[in-house]
Amino acid sequence: GLWRDRLWPDEWTAVTADGKRSAQFEHTLLVTESGVEVLTARLPSSPDVYPWLKPASANSK
Repeated sequence: GLWRDRLWPDEWTAVTADGKRSAQFEHTLLVTESGVEVLTARLPSSPDVYPWLKPASANSK
């Protein structure tokens, strides 16, 4: 499917722009006395494989 998404009328179910099923993930947060830590954040060493993180010119190919 296409990487862009759409929501169904239930405003919960997400599909790709061409109607195929999709998956999503959410971040896990740890609230501490000094603030919030994102436990599922990307690391500087994480692979750059997500199209929405690439410049627009790279996505148009």
